[in-house]
Amino acid sequence: MPVQQQRTREAGLSAGRAQRHQLVHGQHQLDVPLHHVSDCGVGMMLVRSLFACALAGILGSAYAQSSGQALFEAHCAPCHQNDGSGTVGLAPALTGEHWAVLGANSKYLPTVLLKGLAGRIEVNGQNFSGNMPSFAAQWDDTNLAAIAQYVRGLQGNTTVSNTPQEWADLRQSTGSPPQTRLMRLGLLGAK
Repeated sequence: MPVQQQRTREAGLSAGRAQRHQLVHGQHQLDVPLHHVSDCGVGMMLVRSLFACALAGILGSAYAQSSGQALFEAHCAPCHQNDGSGTVGLAPALTGEHWAVLGANSKYLPTVLLKGLAGRIEVNGQNFSGNMPSFAAQWDDTNLAAIAQYVRGLQGNTTVSNTPQEWADLRQSTGSPPQTRLMRLGLLGAK
């Protein structure tokens, strides 16, 4: 074999090894050049690729299920606590009797996340006067839906959910933190 062909073959084998290493160690590289496939052994490359895809699918599902919790713990729990019990004087509880009513309304929680909430509210006999910011600019509907489902789970409510179209419609609708407060008061029958 001429020297140039030998070097080309060795370079192809080295690139194939690097790509296999990336697949095994979670670094997905989908643009595998076809000229490397013959050097790496098509059967083994196919088996490894299928395994990596299956593993990514399994891990992707687990990530999707836990992403609401991870987002909540990173961004919401500093005020509302990991268990949703709230912080006296700062952030109300996201669990309790009031959520039996609020959580039954499929639009309330998405409205709070998308539009924010401001003004005086009472939760479990405690008064809160503050501002829950809107997260519409920071997160897409998928992340907001994951957080909402996690919060609903804290409340023991796994039956209410929103479709992607409902999130999109709510995002496009008008609203403001004070309007969300009025919605809350209307749902709870408060004055």
